[in-house]
Amino acid sequence: MSPAETDATNESPPSTMAFSYPAYRLYYVGLIGRVFALTLRFSVIGWYAASYLNLSPVWVAALPMASSIPTILLSLPSGVLADRYDTKNILIWTAGLTAVISWILWVVVALDVAGVSELLAWAILAGIFAAVASPAQNAFLPRLIDMAAMTSAVAFTSMVWNSMRVAGPALGAGIITLFGFGAGFIMMPIGFTLSLIVLLILEAKPEGERADGDTSMGGQMVEGVQFIFDNRLFLNIIGLTFTFSLFGMSYVVLLPSFANDILGATTLQFGLLEAAAGAGAVLGTLAIMRLDAERKGSWLMLCSALIFSCCIGLFSFSRVIEISLIILFAAGFSASIFLNIGMVTMQLNVPDSMRGRVMGIWSLTWFLPPVGAFITASIAELTGLPSALAITASSVALFGLGIWVISPELRSGEITTHKR
Repeated sequence: MSPAETDATNESPPSTMAFSYPAYRLYYVGLIGRVFALTLRFSVIGWYAASYLNLSPVWVAALPMASSIPTILLSLPSGVLADRYDTKNILIWTAGLTAVISWILWVVVALDVAGVSELLAWAILAGIFAAVASPAQNAFLPRLIDMAAMTSAVAFTSMVWNSMRVAGPALGAGIITLFGFGAGFIMMPIGFTLSLIVLLILEAKPEGERADGDTSMGGQMVEGVQFIFDNRLFLNIIGLTFTFSLFGMSYVVLLPSFANDILGATTLQFGLLEAAAGAGAVLGTLAIMRLDAERKGSWLMLCSALIFSCCIGLFSFSRVIEISLIILFAAGFSASIFLNIGMVTMQLNVPDSMRGRVMGIWSLTWFLPPVGAFITASIAELTGLPSALAITASSVALFGLGIWVISPELRSGEITTHKR
């Protein structure tokens, strides 16, 4: 056997654990800061609007929707940017600009001159920067690890989001209770600044295959949409996930109003409600690494969507804090399984040259809840908030069953093909 053949034989396979890669470990530190800041965007700002400014549920939902509208409009063009340009540089610029506007917002709140206009201005600008960053963030992940570790990386990345749903609202509520809203708001710029520092010192692998630079941005956007429609697996998963996020996850945005107006919760109890859903999501993330998601992924997606829909329906009629905590824990668990399976499937199957655009469209998943919350809040003006939540939650179950009936790709059971 030649020396080259001996080296190839002795070469160990790539690690399947994301934390075995130094670049991912450092990236993870910055991710914690960024996600912590983004988590507070819903909880601290929502609680400030509902309890301090005494705004109606429609206005509470309008603030995050103001952030979501530019994000939705710019997600596909931003995906083209992620396919054309260096994703690390995109992340550095967006993190820096978000940190700047967050420091400004903190100053305005600390001076007690923040009103609806200031919150709306921050939300719109933050939405623009988040729109540009989101597809770049997803496209950047393969530069930190080998593809063998993608399932682990997605799970651990998701765990940050879910863990921060536990720590973020609880810490934010505690700080607000002890020191006031000014102290709560300062945590956002600190988190974004930490993310910026990590990105500046992080060393990642070179970019993969880039999109054709000779094609116009409009042409590349059309290519991205056409690719999804030509691949039923992507089309079905994105369609199901969009409905799940638009209507099901809208409860996250409206939780401050529900806790304040329906449950009569204190600031601490509101933080516990947020934390309960986050704790369930963390457990769901851990469970996804144990479940046979490759062969049973489609069944798990459908079942978790149905369980989640039932949980939110039950939550909408609960008037006891302790029962609501248990229900939100179960809702967070099922939502985590659903979203993690979808994310792993997308990352493992999309080609590098399309990754930014496809993941840009997928990233709408995280920005649709505020739009759905505004729709739900509008329905609540006619039916009341509990009934509105129950109505929108039921739509998730109905749409999920409909997709299941018309989609042989999902009924086949295996949704992770590992084709590159």
